[in-house]
Amino acid sequence: MLRASIVILMAVLSILPVCATDGGKQRFIEVNGVSQVELVPDRIHYIVQLREYYAEEFDGAKPEEFKSCVSMDQIDKEFRNHLYELGIKDDAVRLQEVGDYGWRREGEPFYVSKRYDITLDDFVMIDKINTRIDRKAVEYMRVGDLECDSIDHYRRQCRVDALKSALTKAEYMAQALGAQVGEVLQIEEPAGAGLVEGVSSVATSNIAVDAAAGYDNFRTITLRATVRVRFSLKQ
Repeated sequence: MLRASIVILMAVLSILPVCATDGGKQRFIEVNGVSQVELVPDRIHYIVQLREYYAEEFDGAKPEEFKSCVSMDQIDKEFRNHLYELGIKDDAVRLQEVGDYGWRREGEPFYVSKRYDITLDDFVMIDKINTRIDRKAVEYMRVGDLECDSIDHYRRQCRVDALKSALTKAEYMAQALGAQVGEVLQIEEPAGAGLVEGVSSVATSNIAVDAAAGYDNFRTITLRATVRVRFSLKQ
């Protein structure tokens, strides 16, 4: 009974008087409408950063015992060969950055690293890359930007659905008070809560990730629209 009273009180507080142009007063109801849609991306950018390493790093040897450095040229060649074997074309692989990231040992050159941006059209391919890649050379792997060709259409549709949601909410709230919804008086997208875009997923991979993580932690593009609509009320 207490819960029902709270709901009714909230509805009553939403119906406020506002001065009309004829000097009288007009009752209205103001509600928020929300809509959310998840899109499967057309293109997935998979970011892989590789680094040089000593083979002895993974054999329990001490740094002063490191001898066999696996060069970036060798790592790069093997990595691109694996991608080619998976059917990933060269124009889908973009080298984002090449740099030094730390001393090998005092008096020796820096380690070299490379970061790649691989454009894919299927999350399953991430699993295949992860199973082929030289894991010793991986500094990190993560899913980057997701792209959808029809996203503009869904942005518009998300807003439309939010407006419909607001109308439905206003109608049943007004009906509970013995009133009817009239014309639309005002529509606005609240600051910071209008149309929000994001990615729904579990945190992305690193060097210790399971091979199938990129596929199992499926990602989608999420659009969420919120609108505030004011309707006049009729008896």
